[in-house]
Amino acid sequence: MASEPTDEPVTVSLPPEVAAWVDEQAADRGTDRDTVLAQLLAAHRAADDLDAEDPEALTEVVDVAAAVDDVLADRLPDIVDAVTDQLEVETQVQEAVERHLQDALEDQLAEVSKSAADRATEQVGDRLDDRLEAVEDDYMDKIQDVRQRVIQVKQEADSKAPADHGHPDLADRIDGLATDIETVEDEIETLRAQLDQRTGDTSARVDDLDETVGDLEEKVRTVAHVVRDLRDDARTGSKRATSVEGIKRAAAELDVDRAKCGVCGEGVQIGLMTEPECPHCEAVVTDVEPKDGFFGSPKLVKAQSIEAPEDDDG
Repeated sequence: MASEPTDEPVTVSLPPEVAAWVDEQAADRGTDRDTVLAQLLAAHRAADDLDAEDPEALTEVVDVAAAVDDVLADRLPDIVDAVTDQLEVETQVQEAVERHLQDALEDQLAEVSKSAADRATEQVGDRLDDRLEAVEDDYMDKIQDVRQRVIQVKQEADSKAPADHGHPDLADRIDGLATDIETVEDEIETLRAQLDQRTGDTSARVDDLDETVGDLEEKVRTVAHVVRDLRDDARTGSKRATSVEGIKRAAAELDVDRAKCGVCGEGVQIGLMTEPECPHCEAVVTDVEPKDGFFGSPKLVKAQSIEAPEDDDG
């Protein structure tokens, strides 16, 4: 009879899409196509037996599942609001810290720049004033000494010599004094030239300080831009939680318990994960993507790295 069991093998022809799906499930479970088909038939038979034996028990299971779904639906807005509030508080704290850091850096830089310029200008001015005062005092002392010596020599000569005498020695001494005066004047001019050169060097150093301060200000602004970019990238990458609990919550929302790794393609049992990484290739994952199409599989999303922008100065 047709209902009697037989030991002869049964051959079933599957459509290409169904055959591909069965092969994919077999690969995920590490078994062959025949085993997967046998499991599917056994599950279908068990479902038919359950419907035939106790319909009321199945109704109770459906009622419990519906009640659980209702509770989750009622609590879901509160959970979403709590997570959103926490993210907003963390973002506000981070922005306040960054603003305070940037303001403190700019204030400190401006204070250092002004203090350095003031000290340099004050030191140069004091040194120039002292040097000029010393040169002027020395010059006046030498002029006064020469004047006194000339007067003294003239008085001695007038008191000792007759009215019609000559002064060959006095003329020589006067010539020597004139030469000394010219030498002193040359030294003064040399000192003035040296002072002018030092003043120019000091001005150049002050200009170098201004340029250095400008470079520091530009670098501070660059650091601020980099921090802001990193904060924006981190905020974008943190839309979903990166903890194991976050991955499990995402899987629960999609109603999946198994997904493929987005890096190595191996199947992962999400409920058994203890770290936010693939147990096969150890790639860090952050989220779960739903399956693509009817025969697709959910996928674990690889974490995206955050890189600072390159500095144009090297």
